[in-house]
Amino acid sequence: MNNWLKTFKLAIITNDLSKCEMLINSFHATTFTCKEELEEAAALTKEAITLLETQRVKLGSELAKLKQTKKYLTSHAS
Repeated sequence: MNNWLKTFKLAIITNDLSKCEMLINSFHATTFTCKEELEEAAALTKEAITLLETQRVKLGSELAKLKQTKKYLTSHAS
């Protein structure tokens, strides 16, 4: 198996979004030797997108909580 694919798969399994980003930025189609590797890279990229979307939703929720806390503290500060 291609080293890029192994590393990308591991980054997805461990939810290492920084590593996913680094690998996506270093992506070159010439890295792959066959159609199957390109198809696997496409499937893994889809998984990475799902991870990023999940993280985005989670961060949005945390941001909303922080804004509510700030609003509460500001309104109750004397």
